[in-house]
Amino acid sequence: MDEYGHSAAAKAGILMFEMGCRQTGRTMRLIERVTNDDQIVAPTSQVAEHLRRELKRAGKATQVLVIEPGTPMYRAGSAPRGRTWFEHTWTQAFFEIALESAKRDLEHFQRSMSKTWPEAPELDASAEPLVGALRMWKD
Repeated sequence: MDEYGHSAAAKAGILMFEMGCRQTGRTMRLIERVTNDDQIVAPTSQVAEHLRRELKRAGKATQVLVIEPGTPMYRAGSAPRGRTWFEHTWTQAFFEIALESAKRDLEHFQRSMSKTWPEAPELDASAEPLVGALRMWKD
């Protein structure tokens, strides 16, 4: 149980960072940096198609892969050549999943080490309205 709200604060921080970076040219900088030997990992087919269009427009033949951010890394495969790059929404989702996993691990650890389990609401929940408001503002 994250009684101190670290999980919600970290989620809110990620969302604020993401909102502050919107429309700053991250995708175009990625397109400029990759080479034909590289590959880009995208979280969805829609994002992958957008990247492919931009790569074609830039005259690059960089490979774009769709790999869900929660996929275990050992199942994702490897690049036969070049560098692997991650599209920015992929990394955001990756860290959000990691935060949720850490929160569950902490709760499991606390339950396994405790003889009793309090039913009191988490203080972490007090930050959830902020996270919800940030998500609505982002969209």
